[in-house]
Amino acid sequence: MRILFVINSPEAKFPRDLALETNRRKDIDLRLFNLLDTGKKSKDFLFRLRFILSLPSLLFHLRREIRTFQPDVVHSNFWLSDVVVRLATYGMGGLRLISTQHDEAELPFFIRLVKRWALKRFDKVCAISKSVASFLTDYLAVPEEKVVLVYNGIEIDDFAGAQKSRGAWGPVLGTFARLERIKGVDLLILALAGLENPPETYIVGDGAEKRELILKSKKIERLAKQIHFVGHQKDIVAYLKKVDVVVVPSRSEGLGNIILEAMAAKKLVLAAKTGGISELVEDGKTGLLFERNDISSVEKTIEWVVSNKDKSLEIAEAGGAWLDKNRELFDLDKTIEKYLKIYAE
Repeated sequence: MRILFVINSPEAKFPRDLALETNRRKDIDLRLFNLLDTGKKSKDFLFRLRFILSLPSLLFHLRREIRTFQPDVVHSNFWLSDVVVRLATYGMGGLRLISTQHDEAELPFFIRLVKRWALKRFDKVCAISKSVASFLTDYLAVPEEKVVLVYNGIEIDDFAGAQKSRGAWGPVLGTFARLERIKGVDLLILALAGLENPPETYIVGDGAEKRELILKSKKIERLAKQIHFVGHQKDIVAYLKKVDVVVVPSRSEGLGNIILEAMAAKKLVLAAKTGGISELVEDGKTGLLFERNDISSVEKTIEWVVSNKDKSLEIAEAGGAWLDKNRELFDLDKTIEKYLKIYAE
C-alpha cells in the first residue's frame, strides 16, 4: 500500500513521527511531503505573503508527486494541508483522502469556510479525541459517518527512564510546547510571577512568541533565575528527567501528547480544562486541572502542589497507572494499526 503523508512542516512532531513509524511496517510504502520548511514564522505577514505567492508552485510539485508516486491514500494533517491537498487533487479520480484533525482552534470565518469545503472531498476525517470529534461535526459540519476516533499514541515504555525518586522532588516544573499564544505559556509565566517563591521551571520549545516570553520573564526579578528557556529539543526524555511536574496551560488542545508522555514518566500533570484534556486527566485523581485562560487558577494550582508533596506524588503515580491500564488506546503501535485499518478500508 502506498501512502502520501502531507504535513505543514517538519516541526509537526506527532504526524511526522507517526508517518516515519508507519513506514517501517511491512507492505507499506510511505512518503512524507512537507508544505513548509518551518512553522516558526507562520504568524509573520511577509512569511504568509511568500507562501501565497509560492502556492501555484507548491500545488504543481504536490500534483507531480501524486502522479509519480501514485498513492492509494493521501493523508493530510492540519487545516493548511487539508486545503492544499484538496486543491492539488482536483480532477484526480480514484484517490482516497484522509485527514486528521488535531485541535479545536477556531478559525477566521473565511478559512473556516475553505476548510469545510476542503473536507467535503475527504473520505474519512480522524479525530484525536472525543472532544475533537464533536468539534468536527458541530463546528466544521463534517458528517458523523465520516468521523473516526483515533487517539494519538506514544512509545509508552520509552519514557520510563525519565522517572525520578521521591526524594528528588523539588518540585521542578516544565512545559513542553510550541511557543505560540494557543499554548498559553504566557499564562504560566504570569502565574509564576504571582508566587512569592516560584519553583524552578523549564520551558522547552520554540515559536513565534519566544522572544516576547523571554522578555516578559526577565522583567520580573524573581523569575529571572528560575525560568530556563531551552528551545526546541529532540530528546524530550532528557528534560522530563529534570522535572517533577508538567504544566499544560493551553488555551485550546485537541488531546496533548505531552500529557501522555508525562504520565508515562510518572510526572504530575497540571493542565487546563480544555478540549480532550479531560479525557486523559481526572482532576485530583490522575492529575490536576485548572480553569482555561485563567492566571489565578494556574497560580493556585501550582501553590497547592508546592505545599502538598505527598499527595502530589500520589496523584503522579496514579496518572502513570491509569496510562498503563489504558495502553490499548494510547500505545503508538495500536494507533498505527488503527490508521492502517482505515487505509485498507
